[in-house]
Order: sequence, then C-alpha cells, then structure tokens
Amino acid sequence: MRVRRLKPVLRKLLKLTIIFGLLYIIISVFAKPHYIHGNCMEPAVRDGSLRLVNYVYYKINRYRSGDIVTFWPEDMARLSMQVF
Repeated sequence: MRVRRLKPVLRKLLKLTIIFGLLYIIISVFAKPHYIHGNCMEPAVRDGSLRLVNYVYYKINRYRSGDIVTFWPEDMARLSMQVF
C-alpha cells in the first residue's frame, strides 16, 4: 500500500528535479548573474544590485544606446559601463 502512495510523489519529485535542472542549464548558458560594485552608473544601476547579463543577445544583435556592457579587462576586476 505505501509503495503505491509513494510512486506518484516520486514521479512529481522527479519531474520537478528535471524541470529545475533544465532551467538551471538554460539560464547558465544564456545569462550570468553579476553584482554591481560602485555607484558610477546610478540611477540606472545601483551599487550592490544583481543583474543577469545576456551573452547570446549581443552575438546576434548590435549594441544600442542605453545598453549596459560588462567585460573583463586584462589583469583587472570586472567592469560595467552604460553605452550612450
């Protein structure tokens, strides 16, 4: 009896695990989280805020006015800037 009751619960748990795993993979491929350090881009971006950076979009499209760009210069910490 208990095994029959456990099967639907285990199926739901397996489905949820698969869904969250796929979401994690999709998000990690297309977007990366970045914490903003410093207040040089206020009021558009506040110090300490978390932003998801989409890497795929700019491989297909061009930068436009108002876009925020993040990059790693050589031998320095991550920099962020707003395109004007």
